[in-house]
Amino acid sequence: MKKIPLLAVFFCLVATNGEDKERSKAKALYDEGLFEHRKMPRTSSSRWKPWENLATSLLQLFQNSDSSGESDRLEVIETIEDSILDLEREILRSNSRSDSVRDRVLSLFYCLYGQTLMTLSVSECYSLAQRPRSLLIKTSGSSKDQAQCQDNAENALRNALTIDATNAAAQESLSTLLQRQVNVHERKSTEFVSELFDSFADTFDNKLLNNLQYKVPSIIGDLASKVLDTEKRSFHHVLDAGCGTGLVARHIHTLSDGLMIGIDASAKMLDIAKKCTKSYGCGLPPPPQAAENSQDNFLYQALLEMDLEQMTLENTLRPFVQNHEQQETFDLIIAADVLVYFGELETILDTFSKLSSTGSSLIFSCERTTQDQAPLGYRLQESGRFAHSKGYVIDTATSKGYKISFYEEIIPRMEKGEEVRGHLFMFVLKSEDLNKMEENKIMIKEQKFFPVEL
Repeated sequence: MKKIPLLAVFFCLVATNGEDKERSKAKALYDEGLFEHRKMPRTSSSRWKPWENLATSLLQLFQNSDSSGESDRLEVIETIEDSILDLEREILRSNSRSDSVRDRVLSLFYCLYGQTLMTLSVSECYSLAQRPRSLLIKTSGSSKDQAQCQDNAENALRNALTIDATNAAAQESLSTLLQRQVNVHERKSTEFVSELFDSFADTFDNKLLNNLQYKVPSIIGDLASKVLDTEKRSFHHVLDAGCGTGLVARHIHTLSDGLMIGIDASAKMLDIAKKCTKSYGCGLPPPPQAAENSQDNFLYQALLEMDLEQMTLENTLRPFVQNHEQQETFDLIIAADVLVYFGELETILDTFSKLSSTGSSLIFSCERTTQDQAPLGYRLQESGRFAHSKGYVIDTATSKGYKISFYEEIIPRMEKGEEVRGHLFMFVLKSEDLNKMEENKIMIKEQKFFPVEL
């Protein structure tokens, strides 16, 4: 799939605003709602009510347009897209990144977008994709493949739930959509994941840390720190795989005496991570304008945009290592809440092992399921994320040359007021001398972290 940047669509909107054509009923409702919204003071508690009314009216109009033809249905969807763009621009213009009412309304429109896309026929989906202002992410398959609209519907519904986890309509629609999919346990494409995270990059940190009480970065940082305290050393080169906006870097950057490299599929996430310094960003307030161009104290020495399964030493570490004669590898690889977007783990764990050498550490988190619930060892949940069983993870990692060093059941975050079930793994790439590795096995005495019996 190929993403159409929001800015590009924005310029298309500007360019077509002056066209002389009769307004559709959907556009008239949109103009009326936008006018009512702009009339209200920014401090008004009812400021977002016109948008709620617009969403309700557009849904009714779409449902009533079944008999009036394809053109009217697509006009409603195009109006929903315009509404999403307006709300997203409102967020970018706003100094406040936290507004629960506004976020609920934006989630409502993403949900509506997903629900309408789900109902389109093959020909309607094709027609919508041909419209120059369409926000559809283009798929790599047939241009007349209905899967294009189904994939975009899933993306929109995931966005809705990320913005507002209490959106029951979005959850129900996503569950219905996932039940239709034949290859439900397959990993989503890089383009799909990139678009998903690009869509909410600007508010990612706030929602995870504040709304969802996200704890994985600090849990991983605590574990890595305790490991080094025990071994009386530091990690050399560190890879933050699926680094996002750099939340983990805040907790591990002091543990490395070499390079720290972050890799992610989302360009917008990386743009935010690039601003992380010892004093700003990565879970702390963003830097002031005057400090953005400072080259001092950046947490990452390199940030790369790529699919994690495409990583090699040649395209990650080697370009930044001065002494190429020493075939250096990563001493520590971290993947915080990343493998929830993978079903089977064979390929990604094999990739990690090829970036490492004997004694290198691998720390990652997963959402937790049981073998009874997931006979394959993993399953796609209603949230759209994968959960993995403990046995599957350990068996797969072992087959790639890793040895389990630590295991712990964790609560990575809250969702809809409930604790998410997760687990934390630490592996060490095995040496040929297993007895030596046994002698060096890390022992942490605190009850919170305990070694796995081998």
